[in-house]
Amino acid sequence: MQVITFVSILFLTSSGGYTSDLLTQAKRDSILDMVVWETDMMLKTLYGKPGYTALMVDWEVETYIIDSFMIRAMEVDPTTYGMVSLTEEAAEAYDSLSNKYLLYIKKKLESREDSLILEESCRAWANYIEAEKKLIWLMAEEKYSGGGTIQNIIISSRILGLSMSRAETIFDYASEMMRME
Repeated sequence: MQVITFVSILFLTSSGGYTSDLLTQAKRDSILDMVVWETDMMLKTLYGKPGYTALMVDWEVETYIIDSFMIRAMEVDPTTYGMVSLTEEAAEAYDSLSNKYLLYIKKKLESREDSLILEESCRAWANYIEAEKKLIWLMAEEKYSGGGTIQNIIISSRILGLSMSRAETIFDYASEMMRME
């Protein structure tokens, strides 16, 4: 079986991850151990499955790690602060996945012109995200939303949705490129 470096595991184990009195580093490690054990079972069923490339297996496992870790950690720390922090962490992990697959795409592009188009797209995406975050925060203001601490959860969830969508799109491009090989 191929050895894979999963960006999501590296990201979730890096220092600076959210901890609290409820979600200690030991509990984070325990949750991650459980999720990694489950992904080992996934790997055994996904490798060799007809139509599944190594890239697809990476994607399935990494997104499972991010999503499962977030959900399980929220069960341990269901506070507003905990949910917001864990959702933001998941968004950053999805951004790391986007970067991983963007690097794959960049290596496969055949010309400098193609690379420039990819770079232009990345700049446009960064600008879009900044503008969209401003709108998300504006719409969460009390005068538009009614306010409340729930707005923090809504904000982080919307930003996570943007990160997930971008990662899925970039992965789809990378997957199509791999099928062409």
